[in-house]
Amino acid sequence: MLAALSIVSLKSDYQLTSTLQCKRVLDLLGQQIRSAQSLTISDEPSQKLVLNIPVVGIRNGLNNIPLMHDGSSVMDVFTYTIVPDADRPGTGEYILQRTCTCAPSEWRTDGAQCLLSNGQIQVLMKGIVGPQDLTLSIDGTTSNYRPRVFTYLKILPPLAPNVNKTFPVIDKPIAGDEAAGVGIQFEIQPMQSPNKTIRSTTFAMRSEYFVRSQQYAN
Repeated sequence: MLAALSIVSLKSDYQLTSTLQCKRVLDLLGQQIRSAQSLTISDEPSQKLVLNIPVVGIRNGLNNIPLMHDGSSVMDVFTYTIVPDADRPGTGEYILQRTCTCAPSEWRTDGAQCLLSNGQIQVLMKGIVGPQDLTLSIDGTTSNYRPRVFTYLKILPPLAPNVNKTFPVIDKPIAGDEAAGVGIQFEIQPMQSPNKTIRSTTFAMRSEYFVRSQQYAN
């Protein structure tokens, strides 16, 4: 009985740790998406979310104002990519990693530093197994699919009430949309033991975020 209780306790600990990790990643993504001026999502060769985020600083004596260079906003470009976990081949597990192309330091009038250095790879989450997209086959078969974590969202027109409080998924932003957003869904398998080759106790979390308007960003 003690052994069984210990196993249950360990599984609960791993589940809680993975849940908190997923929540922290969603909070980070939400903060950056809401700060972005624009975004793009692509599926090849790996699913990828690219955020163009204005660098804020001191401008015309005011704090936290988007900086400008030659008439354009100074941008940091953050890229979130879903790639296979090289440490767990053959398990169908993926990781979420982040990189950044930072705006030149001389464009940052207040000396603000970029969150990541150019070329640095930051692993944010492991154990991603879905949701699987039946249009994204890994090897051309009908049994092995890549996850689709990121999807475009659009805002409904003001005169079209949304009784379900959900936003329609679209393949790409439509010209004239007031804003674009991202639906993010992770299906995670928590690690039970370093010696396990297959994880279990899958759980999922989903959030929706929208970018701020381009007019505000400029």
